[in-house]
Amino acid sequence: MRRPELGFRKLLRFPSAPPGSTPGTLAADPLAARSYLSVLAYGPQSVDIVVDANATASSMGAVLPRIKATLGTAPVVWINVDGLADLALIEGLGEMLGIDRLGLEDVLNTRHRPKFESHDGYEFAILRTASYEKHRFETHQVSLFFGAGFVLTFHEQGSTYLEPVRDRILKNRGKIRKLAPDYLAYAILDCCVDHYFPPLSSLATRLAEYDDELFTNPCEDFIQRVRETRGDLVTFHGIILPTRDIVNRLITEQRGRITGATRPFLRDCLDHVLQVIDHLDSLRASSSDLMNHHHTQMAQRLNETMKVLTIISTIFIPLTFITSIYGMNFDYMPELRKTWGYPAVLGGMFLAGSFMLGFFVKMGWIRLPGASGRRARLAAARQER
Repeated sequence: MRRPELGFRKLLRFPSAPPGSTPGTLAADPLAARSYLSVLAYGPQSVDIVVDANATASSMGAVLPRIKATLGTAPVVWINVDGLADLALIEGLGEMLGIDRLGLEDVLNTRHRPKFESHDGYEFAILRTASYEKHRFETHQVSLFFGAGFVLTFHEQGSTYLEPVRDRILKNRGKIRKLAPDYLAYAILDCCVDHYFPPLSSLATRLAEYDDELFTNPCEDFIQRVRETRGDLVTFHGIILPTRDIVNRLITEQRGRITGATRPFLRDCLDHVLQVIDHLDSLRASSSDLMNHHHTQMAQRLNETMKVLTIISTIFIPLTFITSIYGMNFDYMPELRKTWGYPAVLGGMFLAGSFMLGFFVKMGWIRLPGASGRRARLAAARQER
């Protein structure tokens, strides 16, 4: 079982092809997940599971001819690949459907931001799924090709989030079996966008917890956790903005591969994308506010501490002055030889300190324990009168 990649380890990975390789050189990532293939061929009246979802690379030699024979006989053929370890399968599907090798190279390089390309025989889009589990935000690449009679999808990880789409096809729910491949491409895109809302809700809940913690007793790593969450929001924002551009490109597509029946649904998908963007902007502003409030609280606490220390130092200034005078031990200081000299000096020091403390309390610069409660009781008594 492959070890999941976290943090910067995944960001530092580069394509497996050697530097300077010919454009279109295909190289599978040695850490890529095992490839599984599923193929559905359907139309208004029937659906055929051409290849079961458990088919692996060992059976590809017999499966590819079956897929080729199915193309053109059914209105829509959906070819789905989970995992990108099987380079021969990816090359075989690309050759069968006329996919450019540069596009297949983009499929294998899973660090792409979402994008859209229009080719002579097909449309190509790179999407990214999002998840937020155990306080960790992750994205995975989805490559989508669709053209006359086919839809081809490659998933960096599993495609379990598309089970509602498969269920609609198998049980003939909605319009999906009655419309062209562009509607299936829309359904996959819309399902991907809809799955942005759960991690968005989790991030919002996380920030709400931080907000409650901020005004109670924030831990030492509070600011670090807020910064990590803000980084997740920035990453999320970086995939949703190009996704908006993809949907806009599909709505305004001029080659005729997007039918009039699908465009209203794409506009609805665009509304969902814009909702995600609005919520992300709000959460990013909230995370900035949390950081600013935390810094303000820290500065306020420091100011309170400095004020108390300054007051204590101020009270001790006259006391230090008095003790420094009588610490000189000159022979002709008459108070040193008087019986009442020591208690008189102590009394003077006590009176000086008490006077300064009372003055500070009267000015409201410091508050003695219980003073706020007494003030509240006095205010309540005045209101009753």
